[in-house]
Order: sequence, then structure tokens, then C-alpha cells
Amino acid sequence: MATSNLWSLPFCGKSSQREQILYTSMRSTLTGQALSRPDEFDPVMLERLQAFTGGLKTWRPTFTHGISFGGRVAVVCCLACASRAICPDWMPDVYLSYLPSIMPAIIYTLYGNFATTMMYTVQGILGTVLACMNAYILTCVASSGSQVWVVVNFVLFCFTILCLNMNINSKIFALSWTPYFAMTFADPAIDLGTRLTFTVDSELTTIIIMQCTGAMLAILASLLPTPVTATSHAREYAATTANATAELFLFVAKYYCGTSKSLEINVWNSHLAAQRKAAAKMKVATKAAWWEGFDLGYFGRMRGLLMKHVEVLEDLDRRLGVLQVCVLREEFSESHAKVMEPVRPVLVDLVCAMGETLMAATICCTDGSIAEDERESMRRRISEIRK
Repeated sequence: MATSNLWSLPFCGKSSQREQILYTSMRSTLTGQALSRPDEFDPVMLERLQAFTGGLKTWRPTFTHGISFGGRVAVVCCLACASRAICPDWMPDVYLSYLPSIMPAIIYTLYGNFATTMMYTVQGILGTVLACMNAYILTCVASSGSQVWVVVNFVLFCFTILCLNMNINSKIFALSWTPYFAMTFADPAIDLGTRLTFTVDSELTTIIIMQCTGAMLAILASLLPTPVTATSHAREYAATTANATAELFLFVAKYYCGTSKSLEINVWNSHLAAQRKAAAKMKVATKAAWWEGFDLGYFGRMRGLLMKHVEVLEDLDRRLGVLQVCVLREEFSESHAKVMEPVRPVLVDLVCAMGETLMAATICCTDGSIAEDERESMRRRISEIRK
């Protein structure tokens, strides 16, 4: 839904101005016309809105976002390939032979945003370390070329990994290395003392180092040249979902106070479904944001407030669902029109006040802190609603 400029409209006073702008926003969405932004916005409030949403425009389209990440993957993979030419002479040959393994590590780690990349980094390193530890234990308890030990270990390790309550990404990395280690161990011509041990120039150490190197390059690609974070996505979703929720409430209130059915309610139903999808995406982004700061300090406060916002949206969505049932079943009889006509101004004013309070709360919480003046403003808005 289109984003209307409602964030700084005064709370007190008649509802006509708020009602007109909110209704114009919904009408423009229904007809596909662009909103004409009024000049009554508070510059301070507008500046704060732009600060955490990146302006009044919504986030980048999915295709553009994918192209951006594809370019970043290509750049870091080229750097990984070029690293072989600039490696110092004292670097062991085994390191040089495993440099190409950096690229799969980058491709399977860099995804979506910084939070998801961090999560895949931990999962990939965990799976690789588990496979290497299993190979080292097998080397310690069995002799080279013992095919019986290899088969038993391979079956038990694969069964254990598949039964563990781990993310699928960790299992993929663990199981992808295990067959290679099993074939290496079963070959009697290979000296396991220099291959499947943890020394500076051993194969196991090299594999773990290359996995960590690829993961670090993937993390840098998600941060440079501009950071792509789940927190920023969650903040953008918070702004747009708050605005869309207010518009949905106002439209359904005005529709229910009307005198006849209209096809516009079907469009409202489709926007309600889109709003639920956006709220679900915000919840996913907010949960993933844990990986960007591990809930420490500022990051923990911001994510906690965003999670509260998600809870509020879920509660409002349940209320919208109830209203949806009511308006779809309403016959708009003459008695209904007589009852709702005197209630309409009060109801619309209440819905506008609720929408403004929701959006003001969004602005307050999405910067990670709530100042005392913001608390006072919210108390005033809530007290006015309760009057």
C-alpha cells in the first residue's frame, strides 16, 4: 500500500484533516494514483521518519536486491581467485591447493542480509568442524586402510548428524566433507600423519581455515560498500506496516458506517492479505536481527522494541479479522444506516487517533530508545484516546 504522510499531523482538533488524508491515501491505492503529499508536515518528524526508513520510498525491489547481492558474490569470488597469485612463497602448498574451496564457502554463506550471512557462517563452520573432528577421531582409533572402520564410522556419523536437532546448513557442510575424509582414510597409499591431523600444514587445519576465510569474505560482502542488515529491513517494515494498518482500520470503519455494499471491500481484503504478509516478513527480519548484535546493548534494545511492535501488529490483525467478518456479513439495512450515522464522526475520529498513535509509537521505538519527551507525547495521545 502507498505510504501516506500522516506521521506529524496534530492529534488534537477535528478529525476532518486526518480523515481526509487517510481516506485520500486509501483511495489513491485503490485507483493506482500517486499521493499528493501535503505541506503540513512537521519537518522534525519527517526528518526522523526519513532517518530510519531511508526516505519516504519503500525498500528496494527484490530483483534489484538480488542483482546487488549477485554482484557482491562475483567480486568476492574474483578476490578469492586472485589471492593465489599474491600468496607469499612461505605459504604451504596445501593452502594453495585448497584456495578454490573458498568460493563454495562464499556462495553457501552469503545470503539475504548481514544477519542471515552471520547465521550461515556459524552453521557452515560448525558443520565443517564436526566433519574434521570425526576424521581426526577415526585416525586416532584406527589404522590407515581399514575399510571396515571407515564404513562403520561413515554410517554412524551420518546417522548421528541426521538425527541431531541442527540447522540443515550445518548438516550439509558436515555430510559433504565426510565422504571425502572416508575415501582418504580408506586409501592405504596416503600418509594420514600429514593429512588427517591438526597441524599447521595438515589437511584438516587447511579446510577449517579456508572455510573461515570464505565466511569472512561473505560477511564483508554483506557490509560493503553499504551494509544490508535485517534490522534496517525490520525498521522499514515497521513503518510501512504501521501506516498500512492505520489505513485499513480507517477504510473499514468508513465502509461499515456507509449505507450500501461496495466492491471496494474486495480490494480492502486483498490489501489486508498483503499487510499480513508484510507483518510476517517483519517478524522474520526482526528474529534474524539477533545475529547482528546478539541482543547486546543498543541492538538488544532496538530488537526488543521491534518485537513489541510485531506483537502489537498481530493483535491488531486479529481485530481486523473480526471487522472483516462483520463487514462481509453486514446487509446495510435502513436500520443499520440510522444507527451508524450519528456514530460515524466519533468512530472515524477514534480510528484516526489510533492510527496516529500507532505510527508515533513506531517512530519512537525504531531508533532503539524512547526519550522522555516521546514518553510524554505518547501518554498525552493515549489519554486523549481514552477520553
